[in-house]
Amino acid sequence: MTDNGRQKDRVDDLIASGALVVNDGYRAKNSELSGEGLPFARAGNVNNGFDFRNADRFPSENLHRVGAKVSHPGDVLFTSKGTVGRFGFVRADTEQFVYSPQLCFWRARDKSTIDPRFLYYWMHGAEFTEQCNGVKGQTDMADYVSLRDQRKMYVTLPLLAEQRAIASVLGSLDDKIELNRRMNETLEEMARALFKSWFVDFDPVRAKMEGRQPFGMDDETANLFPDSFEDSALGEIPKGWSVEPLDQIARFLNGLALQKYPPEGGEYLPAVKIAELRKGVTASSGRASTRIPPQYIVEDGDVLFSWSGSLEVQLWTGWVWV
Repeated sequence: MTDNGRQKDRVDDLIASGALVVNDGYRAKNSELSGEGLPFARAGNVNNGFDFRNADRFPSENLHRVGAKVSHPGDVLFTSKGTVGRFGFVRADTEQFVYSPQLCFWRARDKSTIDPRFLYYWMHGAEFTEQCNGVKGQTDMADYVSLRDQRKMYVTLPLLAEQRAIASVLGSLDDKIELNRRMNETLEEMARALFKSWFVDFDPVRAKMEGRQPFGMDDETANLFPDSFEDSALGEIPKGWSVEPLDQIARFLNGLALQKYPPEGGEYLPAVKIAELRKGVTASSGRASTRIPPQYIVEDGDVLFSWSGSLEVQLWTGWVWV
């Protein structure tokens, strides 16, 4: 079938010809998972990229059980259960992982027919989205796009040269975004290490006790640290510092049920949920009325954190939080 000169193929025909594999993840038992091995990727580890820091692990010596359900460079993955519609593209330098049943992967086997990265961008487009929306709410349970439904879909494939051109242009932008993301991760790790050195291990104080200049610190900053320790309820702390209960120096406020405060007209405040702690406010973020109680509007310097699921912390400025 053609559409304006472009080839429109049924996915199951591409599978039958050997050009494409569409499959879901491995149904691992809890007893099969551990703290070592390949990440066992779930929907929470995927959002236009991968974050395996809190992922369970699947022991490498048991990979024979998994078969083809281990990531390959060029795979396009799709969250198909519950949280439907997150995507990931497996790069050459992506850590190899095992797919969970929450994920499906599309693997181009015939690169002369399908460019893998073009397939990734096609899945972000209207053709795939419309087909997903037509089937994902067929059950009374959470949204679900089955393998059977995916294999019945159509995909429009331009000529290979056009696929590669599209993938090259969009891919170069994504590569820059990925580079910035990794740079931010590196800076965050450096900040964590610096905080631990200064305020957990008290390395500047120990250096001054030994008559040394604190490493990487100018005189003005070094003068802010004493050169001895004193006892406290928490053990030794820098002399002149104090231990204070957190509730005496800060106020804790739980988030707001924003369904009670829908936006009114064109005025609204973006809502900050766990997803926004990870990626910032986007066009798909929730919205709330500007008339919510003022204590729920974030002020400059507020520290936001998630206290359920995986811990996320962010220093924030502006907007409402839930």
